[in-house]
Amino acid sequence: MIEHTTGGAMSLADLAAQHHTKSSTILRLTAENSPKAAFPQNVADYINGVFEGRITHDQHMPAGLRLYLPS
Repeated sequence: MIEHTTGGAMSLADLAAQHHTKSSTILRLTAENSPKAAFPQNVADYINGVFEGRITHDQHMPAGLRLYLPS
């Protein structure tokens, strides 16, 4: 597993494709490896924004999200 901090230049789907994985895998690993096995607030805000329709699935993630990806 590797830790990745977003730079604000790609969507979650783009990041997943670049690392030959799925967005759901990134989200699962991020939750499992974050303190108290919960998403950090900025990651939760991004996910909620996507599901609430305020952020489109192809919109770039904000800079500074700490995500975990499979190695």
